[in-house]
Amino acid sequence: MSQLQTIEKDLREVLSSIEFNKGNRYGDYVAGVDKVVAYGVGALLVGKLAAKVGLFKLLLVFAAKSWKLLIIAALAIGAFVKKLFSRRRKKKSLRAPRNKELS
Repeated sequence: MSQLQTIEKDLREVLSSIEFNKGNRYGDYVAGVDKVVAYGVGALLVGKLAAKVGLFKLLLVFAAKSWKLLIIAALAIGAFVKKLFSRRRKKKSLRAPRNKELS
């Protein structure tokens, strides 16, 4: 803290010498066109807020305590998806071949 005034003085000098290329400046942002920037800032803010609240720690504790339930849920979802797609194949293979003589 004793060096704070010196650092602030030198920081102003360093920051004043920085110049960004045209199109990459903060003032060049165009609302509605630069969506990646808007989403990036939004995600950054949400992530910072979640970290501050301790959401990640809470999710980690939940996962650690209920890992068996998470595995069972993942297996159930996998079995459901497999069954769903195997039904479609069976329906296609059970169709009777068209008789060309009757057509």
